[in-house]
Amino acid sequence: MDKLVFEWLQNHHTSFLNQNMMNITAVGSTTVLLLLFMAGFVYAGCVLKEWKNAIYGLVCVLLSLGTVEIGKYAFERERPHAYSQIISRPNSPSMPSGHSAMSMTILSILALMLSKSRYWCAMAVLTSLIIGFSRMYLGVHWMTDVFAGWFIGCIYVYIFAKLTINNMYVRV
Repeated sequence: MDKLVFEWLQNHHTSFLNQNMMNITAVGSTTVLLLLFMAGFVYAGCVLKEWKNAIYGLVCVLLSLGTVEIGKYAFERERPHAYSQIISRPNSPSMPSGHSAMSMTILSILALMLSKSRYWCAMAVLTSLIIGFSRMYLGVHWMTDVFAGWFIGCIYVYIFAKLTINNMYVRV
């Protein structure tokens, strides 16, 4: 299934999608997401006075990042070879996708921690799905790498929600 999806995506590139997928993948980089999370962490602690939730969020984000790094070197899966090199091929192993894991973890935790709104939680998940898709489209990840990343992210979002659910409620 990985090769089938990979080949289909590689054969359906357009200049419009190429540019947009490069932008989306840049927004989903671990560096950008960690900077975004740190801003949310400071806001949750200093403005909302929810330091306990902010610390739980930080722990979950760091554990997610660690799980991705351990997974990459445990699986040692080679990245696909894109037909056209739109972005440079990362040097790290392919499985799991760090962009997928960290976007799911960070965006969802921020949505829960800062807004508690189902709408923003849904937007966080949708954004992560688009970021993961961009990684497959650009030919730097197999589909199962991206799914594994989303799964890791969901695990840590679930842990965060279980730890903080008594401290907050989710608004519609």
